[in-house]
Amino acid sequence: AGVALRPDLVALVPSAQQRNFRDQLRTAGIPVLEVDPTSFSEVLGSIETLGDRVGLRVAAEQRVAQIRRVRDEVESAARSRPHPRTVLVLQRDPLYVVGAGSFIDEMLRAAGAENIAASFSDPYPRAGLEWLLASEPEVILDAASDPEPAAAYWSRWGSLPAVRSGRVIALDANLVTLPGPQLDRALVVLARAIAEGEVPE
Repeated sequence: AGVALRPDLVALVPSAQQRNFRDQLRTAGIPVLEVDPTSFSEVLGSIETLGDRVGLRVAAEQRVAQIRRVRDEVESAARSRPHPRTVLVLQRDPLYVVGAGSFIDEMLRAAGAENIAASFSDPYPRAGLEWLLASEPEVILDAASDPEPAAAYWSRWGSLPAVRSGRVIALDANLVTLPGPQLDRALVVLARAIAEGEVPE
């Protein structure tokens, strides 16, 4: 279907699943731009690269500058606040969380969190429930796609400090886990969730 549309450019994140699709596009003579950002700076670089390729270099540079400004503001405001022990859940069962080295980990720290899963070297590690219980997070940020509300799901483990204090916050995964041009909004949402236990509209 993607080939039938005859796009001028296809941007994709390289993966085993995408390999055949990428090869089909190239065989059909369709330009492919592969972007594989992990760190915050790599995400910003991919925004500029894509903007340059589609003739929107200035707009991309302005977007990146705005993201950097918001990060500086969020980071500055967070310095004077407590840094609660936080975990960002990507999937509940099996449990996947945000570890060290990803742009999400960098945003968590900028927003004032102590990312307890940064002890894992994998950016998106699978973790055990036993690990979570032993780590005693003070804040659980839940970006899982499960239909059960986050607070209801995590209430099963009433010993967790985040559950006892009501600091289980559901997040929009499309905003906070995708490496795109809305990182400034994601930073503001994370900062509010960590500091105030709520997500801005």
